[in-house]
Parts: sequence; structure tokens; C-alpha cells
Amino acid sequence: MKHVELDETDDIKTQVAQSELPAGERILWQGKPDWWRLAVKAFRVKWVAAYFLVLIAWRIGSVHNDTGSWAMAFAKTMPLLGSFLVVGAILMLVSLLYARSTGFLVTDRRVVLRYGVALPSQLNIPPKDIEAANPGGTFPGCGRSRGHGCSVSRSMPDLAGGLSGSSEA
Repeated sequence: MKHVELDETDDIKTQVAQSELPAGERILWQGKPDWWRLAVKAFRVKWVAAYFLVLIAWRIGSVHNDTGSWAMAFAKTMPLLGSFLVVGAILMLVSLLYARSTGFLVTDRRVVLRYGVALPSQLNIPPKDIEAANPGGTFPGCGRSRGHGCSVSRSMPDLAGGLSGSSEA
């Protein structure tokens, strides 16, 4: 059995196999964020789109009011539309890269967060340092777990009281 120590300096992967954990430690849940949910919730792409759409509408209206020509109004708005498309593409790319480089792992001994696009990092949190968890909650669009959907209680049934400050060794 191959043993890989999960510390802050190892080769950071977003998925870990059971055989890579120390003896006696077992995976309770493992997941990754959904890139679209990350784009919508963390990078606020809907708000950015609404902002640009208001600017585009304002530009079309003001140029049409000044010139009386719809063709001129749309022509003068093209650079703003191009900026909107570039910013949207950048936000989508960044959220896709973040989602691909992020992984969450819950074992019976710790919670491991692996994240980072340019500088990958890892954070190990022992259960005694976690103040509270919501094992009965369902979080819409919370990401993908290995075949369990997003309900935390279905995905992590072993956590029904294991992360509220007590640690089982």
C-alpha cells in the first residue's frame, strides 16, 4: 500500500485515494466546487453582466438621443460590448481554473482544503478546531461529491456529530 503524507509541501492534488492516507484514517467525504456555481456566487458574473447590460443600454440610448441614428448608436456601443465579452470570458476562465484546482476532503481525523491556481496550497484542520458543522443541511449548487449529490447528511453520514468539537482517534 502506497503511503503519501498529506502536508503543506507535498504535490497537491484535488482528489485523494484511500490508499494515500495514513493507516487508520478513512475518507468520509470528498468533493470539488462546481465551476458555474463558483462563477455565480464567488465572482458574481450575474451582477457583472447586469452592470455591463445597463452600461450598454445607456450608451445606445444616449448616442441615439444625440444623433437620432440607431446604426450609429449600435456602432458606438461595440467597444463596450467587446469589453463585456472579454470580462465575461476572463471571469468564466478564472472560475473554471479555481474549480479545477480546488478540492475538499473530510476524513475521520481532519478536514483538508486544497486550493490555488498559481500557488497551490493546502490547509489541514483538525476536528477539534471546527466550531460547528451543518450535517443536516442541503446547500444548492454546493459542488460535486463522489456520487452523493449535495446533501451534507447523505454525503457525510459519519459526521452527524463528529465535527462539533469532539475528535475520535
